[in-house]
Amino acid sequence: MNHKQDQSPEEDTYCSCKPLSKLAELGREASDLEARCDFLYGFLNLKEISMSDREMLIEYRDAARELNKAVRNYYFEITKMNLEGHLEQKAHQDKVTLNCVSCGKEIDVIA
Repeated sequence: MNHKQDQSPEEDTYCSCKPLSKLAELGREASDLEARCDFLYGFLNLKEISMSDREMLIEYRDAARELNKAVRNYYFEITKMNLEGHLEQKAHQDKVTLNCVSCGKEIDVIA
């Protein structure tokens, strides 16, 4: 039986090793906030904002601020995990990735 086929898409996205559990939690939080921002943005007409759009615009602003904070926290945690030796850099032909030292799962791409 192929274990990878038994995993849910979320389990496949994040490393499940204990030292990186906070990183996975922060990644899920950022992904959820990004989806929320995308959802709200789809309803806003930023070229012609009316008074009826005011509350949704405020909600979008707040979600964007939360997303900004969540992304900063995520990358702070990546830096921390890298410094603690839980992540390793792997060079590929077109990119450099950060991978979990325990299981080898790709965590993020370094631009």
